[in-house]
Amino acid sequence: MLLVLECVAIVRYLRSDDSDPQSAAPTVLPLLAPVDLPERGSLVLSEIRADGSVEVSQWLRDGDGIDELSLAAPVMNGRTGSIRATDGRLVAADGTVIADDLTIGAESRLVRFDDSTTMLRATYVLRGVVERSATVTGRLSARVVSLDADLSALSGPTVVVVEVEAGGEVRGLACANARSAVELLRPCGTPDGSRWRVRLDPVSREDRVAAVVDLP
Repeated sequence: MLLVLECVAIVRYLRSDDSDPQSAAPTVLPLLAPVDLPERGSLVLSEIRADGSVEVSQWLRDGDGIDELSLAAPVMNGRTGSIRATDGRLVAADGTVIADDLTIGAESRLVRFDDSTTMLRATYVLRGVVERSATVTGRLSARVVSLDADLSALSGPTVVVVEVEAGGEVRGLACANARSAVELLRPCGTPDGSRWRVRLDPVSREDRVAAVVDLP
């Protein structure tokens, strides 16, 4: 009987010492900057999907610190409504989640940070920007590949990289002057392996980028 009681006591002790995995705090890992991110500036990584959505990872970096970010869905041809971003999340350089589960439409969304950060990653899914060709099977045109971001307090260029799901092909990019009231597209960018990329200098860093892709 004594041996049985001792075994029960040991089992209870071991169970009481077990850590509850659900109660453990999640591990927060600092951001690792993509190689395409300028030392000062921004980077947009956009993947156009077959379902017509665009998965976006938008990065900003500035050694002087970033303490707020304003995002808005682009207004195309003076009209608002169809374009929006869902599942938005902002993460600081140290891995802290600043904002989560954001939905962003045409009305500008300003997020101010409690502490400034030298690097920021904004991820979201852009919807309502892709049109399917009526004549070419599998061809999609993305009118824009990211939200409009207010980069007025940020120095440096913007690099935009566009890719597609496996089996697809980026046909080309076009850029529109964000400072012009007339939305005229000009060819821009160059192939980069299976992706296309364009580097916008500081004067043009808020220009909008459109893409044409083929998907199986």
